Amino acid sequence: MPSCAAINCTNRLVKGSGKTFHRFPKDGSTLQKEWLVKMRRDKWTPSKYASLCSDHFDAECFDRTGLITRLRQGSIPTIFNFPNHLQKTVKQRKPPRPRTSQNDSPTSSSETPQCLAGSSSKALPTSPIKQHHHDHTYFVSDSPRGVKRKLDKMQDIVISHQKRLKNTQRKSRRLRKKVDTLETVVNTLKQKNLMSEQGLDMLQASCR
Repeated sequence: MPSCAAINCTNRLVKGSGKTFHRFPKDGSTLQKEWLVKMRRDKWTPSKYASLCSDHFDAECFDRTGLITRLRQGSIPTIFNFPNHLQKTVKQRKPPRPRTSQNDSPTSSSETPQCLAGSSSKALPTSPIKQHHHDHTYFVSDSPRGVKRKLDKMQDIVISHQKRLKNTQRKSRRLRKKVDTLETVVNTLKQKNLMSEQGLDMLQASCR
């Protein structure tokens, strides 16, 4: 019975649980190395039967269009419950000290800051702070991986619509052939006077 290889995960394949299990990429591949880095398991090599459960992947990583739930190409696990000794601690950097110009003199009345109380001197002109604006309409805030997932999702939607369009066109062609056949039959009956005028009118109305 498949079980999850992630640390602190005891999920097993149970019918009706809604969880799916996915085997590791090929040995030595770049994708497998990325999986192992995300799992934080040192000196551990997965066997050919090792797998991770669906709890460790984002919802966008799955392709559920078929009968079997599959991982999209290039998907990487990102959701784990690591113990304390494996938790990464992020050090907060101290804010940089404000820089002062060597030419500034606190005794000069012409260069006294405007924020000082009781100052009657004019403040020095300050240069406007440069602000970075994303004026381009093609600017994307998502990561390349996130953009690829959205692109794959849109491609699946386009393929689904294309299939529906083809099915609709096939139905339309079949109906057109039936109408043409009925019109041929009506014209034949009309030429041979094998049917009354009222019956012909009813058949012609049904062909329209």
